[in-house]
Amino acid sequence: MVESTSQTIATVERAADVLLLFAKANHPHLGVTDIAEELSLSKAAVHRILASLRSRGFIDLIEESRRYQLGSAALSLGISYLSRIDVRQIAAPELQQLSLASSETATLSIRTGDERIYVDQIRPEREIVMSVPIGVPYPLHAGGSSKAFLAFLTPDEQAKYLATQMGQVTDKTITDGFGAWNDITGS
Repeated sequence: MVESTSQTIATVERAADVLLLFAKANHPHLGVTDIAEELSLSKAAVHRILASLRSRGFIDLIEESRRYQLGSAALSLGISYLSRIDVRQIAAPELQQLSLASSETATLSIRTGDERIYVDQIRPEREIVMSVPIGVPYPLHAGGSSKAFLAFLTPDEQAKYLATQMGQVTDKTITDGFGAWNDITGS
């Protein structure tokens, strides 16, 4: 019984890893090989996971390319999560006021572990505006909002984060801990 339970838990964890991979991927469409290589799983295991996720609407198959994308059930989960974040309701008037005063897009982010995500935005009433993708995770060393979160971590948390492997988000992303620290502190 213990082996069966741990096998079930491992299967659920792998399925969650597949869903999270779609959320973090630079491209919204992934193939079986992409997923297998990224998660170090066999293609057979990926096929089984995708079939299960498809049966519940979490993943859709794009027939023409034989690649996969997030399905409507994933959207339902995301919307349900966003609707329960009180900080969005609390911040809405401030975001509106900031956007009006600056004539720019005002964004709201939350920190989740070593990442931050946009959870809301208010865009100004004009033709050309900046828009951000809601719910996409960004590392704490890339972008002004992320660096603000990193700057207010405890010194131990900062040191731990800056010692990790920091990925490149753009060609201007600082990926070494010392450089990122100097960028945050202005040293």
